[in-house]
Amino acid sequence: MAKKKKSKLKLSPILAAASALLALVALLLIFAPAIVGKTFGTSYTGIETVFGKTKNNITILKFSFGNLVPYLLLLVGIVLAVLATLGKGGNLVAFLTAAAFVAAGVLLFCAVPMTAFNAGSLAEETAKNYTLAAGTITGGVLSLLSGLLMLAKVFVKK
Repeated sequence: MAKKKKSKLKLSPILAAASALLALVALLLIFAPAIVGKTFGTSYTGIETVFGKTKNNITILKFSFGNLVPYLLLLVGIVLAVLATLGKGGNLVAFLTAAAFVAAGVLLFCAVPMTAFNAGSLAEETAKNYTLAAGTITGGVLSLLSGLLMLAKVFVKK
């Protein structure tokens, strides 16, 4: 009888790499529409909601640190996920990565209230007229999935 060959491919680095890849896609969704107007159909990308938008010398959106944080967390998480893929840091790096991805996912779903509209006293009323767009929703879901994959890496011993 022939002996069964053991696979040298380990599941743990594959989970970490898949997590990093999903997070990279979530990070790239900063270029997709992040918020969209309910009545006007106006949409703004993640870049515009973070760094602001000016049209005809009129500031529509101002810089929003709250919208910058999830993208920074995704970036830090990707670096940590690459380290975890290479086998560096052990479970601590995996937990920190998972925490960064989950926090980024939750914060991406808070994009509308964290957007800095330049409407003065009407900023709250303006924010009520906007909702999340597909780019932010997809980025949030992918970020949460990345966090789950990193947690799975911790519990898988292979």
